[in-house]
Amino acid sequence: MSFEESLNELKKTGDTGLEKKKDSVQHLGNNDRDERMKELLSGLGDRRARAISLAMREYLLANRDAIYGVPDEILSGELKDSQIRELINILGIIGVDEAQQALVRIASSSEFSDENRLRAVISFTSVTEPLTDDSLTFLISHLSNIVRNDPRMDISTASVLAIGSISKKAHG
Repeated sequence: MSFEESLNELKKTGDTGLEKKKDSVQHLGNNDRDERMKELLSGLGDRRARAISLAMREYLLANRDAIYGVPDEILSGELKDSQIRELINILGIIGVDEAQQALVRIASSSEFSDENRLRAVISFTSVTEPLTDDSLTFLISHLSNIVRNDPRMDISTASVLAIGSISKKAHG
């Protein structure tokens, strides 16, 4: 079933069909993965965003190498703000090492807008997997920025909040 057919089925029944697609997502070839990623990206931010978001999470978890391309998709200029926001949120929700690396890249690079950098830091509060060393180093490095009144106070403040949220989860 094509992506368009799936969306039409969703419109008719309200069924996301994610259970049926789970196995097929895991067996995609490279070209098919690229096409599937494009299809999912195009659907993010529309009125069926929840179903598309769930499908994107499953896709990225089944194709972890695709996670490394997410920052480049954001920089491409082809996505709407609502799609970017949801994509960054998804990275935090799936929270695997590759997703954390993508969040660190977004949050630490001046290539990204301050708003998207802040979104990436805030998305760390959704991570339920153990933090990677790079993630922890990035978040802790911003503690000293608060003391020095760094001009990136928003990112530093969000880093402190993320550390607090993560530590609360870790210690129950």
